[in-house]
Amino acid sequence: MVLDLKILMCQNADEIEKLKKIKEDSDQEMATVLKQLKDLSESQDLMQRELEELTDLIDAAQAVVDLV
Repeated sequence: MVLDLKILMCQNADEIEKLKKIKEDSDQEMATVLKQLKDLSESQDLMQRELEELTDLIDAAQAVVDLV
């Protein structure tokens, strides 16, 4: 009976370690995904500003063309 209890404790300890490792891996993967998401968001913001600048340039060019 005592031996069975020790075996169960060891098995549970192994399972706990496996679960801890899975959690650590998941946390690292989540951090990577969040960083990628942040980078993509910043890139999208930059592209949006560039698009707005190009639109302004096109409008200015059209105004010059209209004058000619």
